[in-house]
Amino acid sequence: AERVRELAELTKSTVEDGKKQSKDVVPAMENLSSETDVFLENINKVNEAIVTLAANSEEIAAKTAEIEALIAKITEQMQQMVN
Repeated sequence: AERVRELAELTKSTVEDGKKQSKDVVPAMENLSSETDVFLENINKVNEAIVTLAANSEEIAAKTAEIEALIAKITEQMQQMVN
């Protein structure tokens, strides 16, 4: 009977420890979830900025090509005028 009582006390203590740990874990998991949401939002913002940067780079490259073609045309016309 003594051994059964000791096991019952041990079980009760173990269950109480488990409940306490659960109470500590739940807020930590909620905090982790919240921080993960913020992290993902920041990643999405970075991705959007990268897409915008890529689009702007393409526009700059296209305009640079137009300017180079215009310079070549002007240079050719000037050479024709000199000759």
